[in-house]
Amino acid sequence: MKTKYLLKNLTGAIALTSGIALIGIPTLAQSFYFFPSSYFYRSAFPYESEDNPNVAELLAANPELKTVSSLLKDANLAESLDEKEVTFFAPTDEAFQALPVATQEKLSNPDKLAQLLKYHIVEGKITDENIKTQKIATLLGSPVKIVGVPLQNKQVQIKLNQATASQPLPATNGVVIPIDSVLLPPNF
Repeated sequence: MKTKYLLKNLTGAIALTSGIALIGIPTLAQSFYFFPSSYFYRSAFPYESEDNPNVAELLAANPELKTVSSLLKDANLAESLDEKEVTFFAPTDEAFQALPVATQEKLSNPDKLAQLLKYHIVEGKITDENIKTQKIATLLGSPVKIVGVPLQNKQVQIKLNQATASQPLPATNGVVIPIDSVLLPPNF
């Protein structure tokens, strides 16, 4: 009788543990998911050639990034983008329009404008290590939180602080990643 009771409890415990494992393991796996480096480092972009524009030219040519392109020229940073390989997190025109009026007024100060723009620029290209540590150093010196969020069909969405990134745009000297909100540096 005790053996029968013991086997019944053991079978129930195994079934319960198996059920928890089936539910819990995929959930745990998602919290440690790091997307493949192909998000940033494709073997080749379909339209990549030596005639690709540089970062500043790409920003100027994109109709959704006219504001940030203009602000880069105002801050005299457009030319410095040509000198090195960079990743530029480019807020869209809509993102700048969504800023509070007080923040928009601060952009008329050249020092504040340069500070804000440098907070969107990363020297070099983003690596998997940046995603794993969930921090990326900007030209301003303050880090930005970066996270890869898995979506359906093995796609990945990048989040920076509270901004969501779009698909990267290749340039001859780096990459432009459009984002849907302006990143405000600490103490801005």
